[in-house]
Amino acid sequence: MRARMAALALLVVGALAVTVAVALPTFLAPALVKLPLDQKARSTAIGHDLTVFYPGDLEERSGVTATSVRNIAGDAGAPEAGADTAVWTVGNVVTDSEGVLIGVTEITACFDRRTGLAVNPCASARLNGDNRITYAGQVFSFPFGTEQRDYEFFDPNVKAPFPARFVGVEEIEGLEVYRFEETIPETVTMTREVPGELAGGEEGTTVTAEAVYSNTRTLWIEPTVGSIVNGQEQIRQVFRGPDGEEGVTLLAGTLDFTPEAVSSNAALARDGRALIVLLTVTLPIVLGIVGLLLLAGGVFLLVRRPAGAEPATAPLTRIDAGPRAAQRG
Repeated sequence: MRARMAALALLVVGALAVTVAVALPTFLAPALVKLPLDQKARSTAIGHDLTVFYPGDLEERSGVTATSVRNIAGDAGAPEAGADTAVWTVGNVVTDSEGVLIGVTEITACFDRRTGLAVNPCASARLNGDNRITYAGQVFSFPFGTEQRDYEFFDPNVKAPFPARFVGVEEIEGLEVYRFEETIPETVTMTREVPGELAGGEEGTTVTAEAVYSNTRTLWIEPTVGSIVNGQEQIRQVFRGPDGEEGVTLLAGTLDFTPEAVSSNAALARDGRALIVLLTVTLPIVLGIVGLLLLAGGVFLLVRRPAGAEPATAPLTRIDAGPRAAQRG
């Protein structure tokens, strides 16, 4: 009886272990592995030898060093925030080495917590305070399980997504990353009245100028988590006058993540990857093996013979043919 009870216990626990092994990567991990609602993060990029226009002095300067600080704050209390959707605000402040403000961008968007894709409609969405914005594509990150293919990545200056093309696999601090490059062609982002000398016109006149923006954005993505480990932007923004002639350069140069930011991002990505691998690979394999062993043990206990038991045989049945026939003389 004890052997039978032990066998049944092994079978139940083994079946449970196998069930959990199957359910972890199929159902439980997708439910657990999501971008957080209350995300808090900060990264810094720096640019050297930039060209910057200072509107207060109406002066274009070269050789400027600038720092771009990016702060992420998740809003778990936003009406759209929930099991599948997160709402984050990302503020980006660019200042020169003397602390003079060069530019500010603030993005608030709703996005899918697993794919990183923009979610619409989104009443909380803002771009520099404008609630008429509609986001599309990847907004702040790439999806969990990023593939070696192209993705649409949103650009706040143009207010539209552009293809971020997969160009190869690289390594950053021992971490495998995918490199994507997004090329944004010259695009008019703003039209305004400016002094003529700023847009190729004559001094003392006023012209209608266009702000023309272009950028080559490079992103290094840890594919399991889909997070940005490193980034670079090669920005160019100029005024162009009504005759097509370029005027002053508003901003031009290259901004790169600092080594400290890259190391911090790599550490976070490495931790996230380890957790996902644990939930989707390591635990299912271990539980599956343990479960199969327990099932095998349970079956063995059920079918094995008790020690010292005689093999069961069918009882002999006597066949009585009745009185013997008298022998013939």
